[in-house]
Amino acid sequence: MITHLDQAMGRARSGRLGLSLVMPHMQKVLTHPPKGKRRNHLTILGDDLYTSQGPKAFKRALLEKTLRSASHVMIVSGAPLPILYDGAVDAAMEFGPCVIIETQPLHEKEWLAEVQKQSRASIMVSSPTVSAG
Repeated sequence: MITHLDQAMGRARSGRLGLSLVMPHMQKVLTHPPKGKRRNHLTILGDDLYTSQGPKAFKRALLEKTLRSASHVMIVSGAPLPILYDGAVDAAMEFGPCVIIETQPLHEKEWLAEVQKQSRASIMVSSPTVSAG
C-alpha cells in the first residue's frame, strides 16, 4: 500500500533524510535525525484534523525556528497526494530544510500569512480552494 509518507519514511530510515512530525500542543517533537552532518530535513506540521486551529495551536518558538530555517514550505489543505510529499522530500534533499504544513482550507490564509511573516522560503499551496485556471 502506497501512502503519502512512504518516500519520506524510507529516506528517514536510511539516514539520508531527517524527519520531524509535529502536532498541535506537543510537548516533544517526534524526530528522526539524518546521519552525519546532513542538513536534509523535512518537518511536517500536522494541523489537518477536524480540530485544526491554524498557527496559534503550535508553540510560537518552535514555529518560528522551523519556518525561519526552511528553504521551501508547502501548505497542504487538500488531499495528501504522494507526489506533493515526494516533491518536498526531493527539495529537502537538494536545498536543505523543508516544511509541509497540513491544514484545513479554513486556515490556509492564516498559515500563508504566518509563513510569509516568518520565512523567506519558497512557498507552495496545494488547496481544493485554488482553481486550476
